[in-house]
Amino acid sequence: MIEPLITVLTPTWNRASTLSRLKASLEAQTYPNFEWLIVDDGSTDGTADLVRQWQLDSALVIILIERQNGGKHRSVNDGVRAAKGRWIYIVDSDDKLPNRALENIASHLPSIEAIPNVAGLSGLKADFSGHIIGDCFPAGLEFCDAISLTYRYGIRTDKADVYKKEILLHFPFPEFKGEKFLTEAVVWYRIANADYVLLLTNEVLYECEYRPDGLSAHSLELRIANPIGTLLFYKDMLGYDLPYRAKLREASNYIRFRKHYKCSPSFDPKSFEPLKQVSFPIKVRFPAFIVGNIAYVFDRLALARSKNPQNVCDVSVSKPSDSEKTIHVLHVINSLSQGGAERFLASLLPRLKEQHIENTVLALNLESAVYAPMLEKAGISIYGTHLRHFVSIENGKKSNKRLQALQIYSVLRVLDVLRAIRYLQPDIVHAHLAPSFHWCALASLFARKPIYITTEHASKNRRMSIPFFKWIEKACYVRYTSIICVSSSVAQALSKWLRIPPSKLQTIISGIDIEQFSNSATPVAEVVQFLAGRIGIAMTARFVPIKDHPIALEILAKLPESYALILIGDGPERPHIQDLAAKMQLEQRCLFLGSREDVPDILAACRLYIQTSQQEGLGLAVAEAMAAGLPVVVRNTSGLSDLVDGAGLFFDALDIEKAVAQILSLESIDLREKIVLAEKERVKYLSIERTAHEYGSYYRQILRAKKAIE
Repeated sequence: MIEPLITVLTPTWNRASTLSRLKASLEAQTYPNFEWLIVDDGSTDGTADLVRQWQLDSALVIILIERQNGGKHRSVNDGVRAAKGRWIYIVDSDDKLPNRALENIASHLPSIEAIPNVAGLSGLKADFSGHIIGDCFPAGLEFCDAISLTYRYGIRTDKADVYKKEILLHFPFPEFKGEKFLTEAVVWYRIANADYVLLLTNEVLYECEYRPDGLSAHSLELRIANPIGTLLFYKDMLGYDLPYRAKLREASNYIRFRKHYKCSPSFDPKSFEPLKQVSFPIKVRFPAFIVGNIAYVFDRLALARSKNPQNVCDVSVSKPSDSEKTIHVLHVINSLSQGGAERFLASLLPRLKEQHIENTVLALNLESAVYAPMLEKAGISIYGTHLRHFVSIENGKKSNKRLQALQIYSVLRVLDVLRAIRYLQPDIVHAHLAPSFHWCALASLFARKPIYITTEHASKNRRMSIPFFKWIEKACYVRYTSIICVSSSVAQALSKWLRIPPSKLQTIISGIDIEQFSNSATPVAEVVQFLAGRIGIAMTARFVPIKDHPIALEILAKLPESYALILIGDGPERPHIQDLAAKMQLEQRCLFLGSREDVPDILAACRLYIQTSQQEGLGLAVAEAMAAGLPVVVRNTSGLSDLVDGAGLFFDALDIEKAVAQILSLESIDLREKIVLAEKERVKYLSIERTAHEYGSYYRQILRAKKAIE
């Protein structure tokens, strides 16, 4: 029998009701070379009997270890010793894995297996809806240790970690008589302190039920009830090279829980002896003593109140948690007219509001602000600009003629940004698109209190082709604390163009309103009537050269008469493309719809989707088609290839025949259904809710980093 490469290790206690969910996800894995090792920690709900039945019925390799109840950390130690896999993946009994999780993990392992100081691999966790939990890893950061991730990069949420078995054997979880709880961070930080690093990947490798961070009174009692393990953790932390604020926090917690233990009836001087030898840095000794004792008093009050069911006290809400504090963000954008970035902002901001993030929009031009009603409906304030002051959108509408003459490319717009900052006092200024990007960079020279960030939406722009602009662009990007890229291809293009340090680049994949496109839409009568039974090929794109509409016409010309092209969008090239369609005698097979808000209904009338763009940042229009259940055929370019690989069909730039063949191949029902299923799995991680959660988490991360420096 071939030894498994990976051991999926599941400690469990009374989780028979949820364990079957994990089993189903393991049976659906696309990678077969693994074993499932279940350690039953004294369950009383029939877990062991259930697993024994699975061993007879399931095709999975299932190993069961039964032990007396002693806590998760003891179960992990037993499991590691019994595992046959060279890599250990700890997966809780009420969670599950995405179908390709083990395949993705296995693809990374050969590159790190022989590197002595690499302990394993760390990926992302998502909730059961596909929303990524916590922060992604910084773009360009390939290897890092657990301590640096927490205290240097501010990444505190749990990740999906896979460790070498030999490492976990060398760093077992400490076990103390009578204690059943020990934070896992004890081991992860000990591994990091021994100079071991992890390979980082922003792939989702784990799905779980998301619970917001925060200490509850129950968690407090858990740490008090397991004092030796708790004090060991804080003692370890004081021996690590941490920033001052982190040292102060951990020293205060050590004093806090030491006092709890010493005042406890179960205090054992002999057990406490090894934990007494703690070295406090001189700068933290006195403040830690004060803070620790104050925290102890508050703990006692909280515990006393929690015993009264009419007055339950949760210490996590006695002070607003980091995730509850309101953040004020000023978004600066050229306009709110029809466009990809504008539509993305209109979808994103209402969802950020749910995370205690107060958003305000400064649009340098309010003319044709088609997305303003959506934002206003969500209670988001919108301001436009005048030559001498900035105004609310209500007043802006009254001055439309003046706004039509407004020059967003005038350097005077910097004054508008500065006035908005002075009036609104935001924590963060977030710039979108040029020239708003340039004016915010200049404003940062004069208004230095906010953090400045920008989102780069495209992997290619006109400025990249003009050498004169390079030094201007570099000077502007330097002014931003962080540059958010909508895809990895955008981050790579930006890094290559201006050699921007990877630490400044943060990739947050843009998302779409999946529900809007996946719910049954009503096909647009205009499109249905035009098609008259023909197969509709949809394409959503602004009519500009980079979208390469002529390629779409060439493809249509070589397809049978039973195919027609439905073009959604507008732009300066539209008259030229309409003339070209007429010259190619395709005007009866092309429908030019212009800018539309009913895109889901238009897609519902079509059978497939094509994209001929030369470059895309991510290709949200393609993602929308995938969510709508249309198989997609796209040009093999950066941005699109990342999105569609494994969930659609490609053609090379000038290979018209290949594009035609790919489209015709979709007449196969089996191929069509296979692609649509793959698309549904892919777009699951492209939800605007997931994107909003990542933006919200990142806003808080950069604010925490700023406070740590201060």
